[in-house]
Amino acid sequence: MESVGAFVTRTTWHDARVTSVTSSSAPEVLVVWGRGSSSGGPDDLLRHAVAAHLEMDPGEVQTGRLCPRCASSDHGRPVVLSAGRAAGRGEQRPVHVSLSRAAGRTVVAVTTAGPVGVDVEHVDAAGFDTFARVGLHRDETDGDASWRTRTWVRKESLVKATGDGLMVDLRDVQVTAPDDAPELVRWEGHDAPGGVEMVDLDVPGQEPGQPALLASLTLLFPDGASRAPTVITTRSAADLSDR
Repeated sequence: MESVGAFVTRTTWHDARVTSVTSSSAPEVLVVWGRGSSSGGPDDLLRHAVAAHLEMDPGEVQTGRLCPRCASSDHGRPVVLSAGRAAGRGEQRPVHVSLSRAAGRTVVAVTTAGPVGVDVEHVDAAGFDTFARVGLHRDETDGDASWRTRTWVRKESLVKATGDGLMVDLRDVQVTAPDDAPELVRWEGHDAPGGVEMVDLDVPGQEPGQPALLASLTLLFPDGASRAPTVITTRSAADLSDR
């Protein structure tokens, strides 16, 4: 178990015997990684991740899409439509999810602690010439492609958590430098989203010769920051399929 700022992380990669962490006080986030070859695709992975986090059968979980701009269910951010009865979880709370894909990998985040956003990108994704003009706040420093991409995934995880997505001008958002602990510094022209906790995720299972990836996660607490460190449990799609 490793402490990262306001987060405590546990990795149970390829260990089907370890179940998600439970605590009466600590907010919990389950992060599940899959590959392009995972059966069922990203939506099926999302459904199994929700079921694992709530300790229920995947057949009890229904997911869909919701566009925050037009309210269409044909596209937009992933949402949990129903999740049966959350056994052993006491009072039921909304289930918040996020999903991202890059270079054949899929990452899903599930929590009942508050709105969540996760983003993964190829390490060179923000290496294009105009990134500084479209993606950096005036007080952020520019750098190489990986420096830019780290800034990008942090911001993308934030706007996914708030539900704003591509409607946001990322130049209005300032986050800490990639070599500092991730944190929202300011968001100009936008109401403060309450408590914001941000963490850079390790991408498990990266092997030599495969595309290098960067990922970040943001968790929102509308009523203010959590009093207890957030527990992040990382698992693989294969782990869930072996349940």
